[in-house]
Amino acid sequence: MGAADYDITAFGAYLAYKRKLGESWSVDGRMTFLAQNGKDISVSGPGDIFGNINYLISEKLTLTAGAKIPLNRADGDLDGLALPMDYQSSLGTFDFLAGVSYNSEKWQMALGVQIPLDQNDNRFFPELYGPDSPFLEIQATNAFKRQADILFHISRTFDLSDKVTMTPGLLPIYHIDEDMFTGVDGIEQAIPGSDGITINATVFFEILLGDAGSLVFNLGFPLVVREARPDGLTRSFVFGVGYSYHF
Repeated sequence: MGAADYDITAFGAYLAYKRKLGESWSVDGRMTFLAQNGKDISVSGPGDIFGNINYLISEKLTLTAGAKIPLNRADGDLDGLALPMDYQSSLGTFDFLAGVSYNSEKWQMALGVQIPLDQNDNRFFPELYGPDSPFLEIQATNAFKRQADILFHISRTFDLSDKVTMTPGLLPIYHIDEDMFTGVDGIEQAIPGSDGITINATVFFEILLGDAGSLVFNLGFPLVVREARPDGLTRSFVFGVGYSYHF
């Protein structure tokens, strides 16, 4: 669950699976679902499928390459009018993912990139909703072109008991350039302030349940945000609960 921009509440869910393939290789996948509610509008739908291949270079160092495959093209509408990105369950882009991670007994660090290989089919213009629409404050994203992200996550695990751990961390994300959209005049233009850095704080609590299961609580919130966030991903906070089982 998260609180998004423009008084929108977002509820997300995902199903994940990971499997080892020998001593050094593994694969993992995740499928997401998202529902948004706000301004008397409720929408929901499937999000993305994430698939990764991981290679263990050493006991502590892992290389990862993968893709984000959208389950829709961010082209959802309301009564025939395109909805803004804040009401889409996916960015609608097919993305290349790559990264390297370091894991010691207590410290975890990861550096990654997310590069859109194609763009979505969003056609949102706030002007189409009329002069009294609450959407007038939302950035137009017609023919939206989203730029790549570089992220770095650092965290440390603390043992609170023999079954409970806490892992606080920091997650800076650098959006490498300004996003683009095409105006009603047909001219492509940049969205000022949509590039730059976002810094998020994260904390995870894990409770071991027997030999194979665990319950995870996670909380995240931004410390620094970009001036413009047209992709609809901004959250004032995110809270989640997950269950994992090893077999």
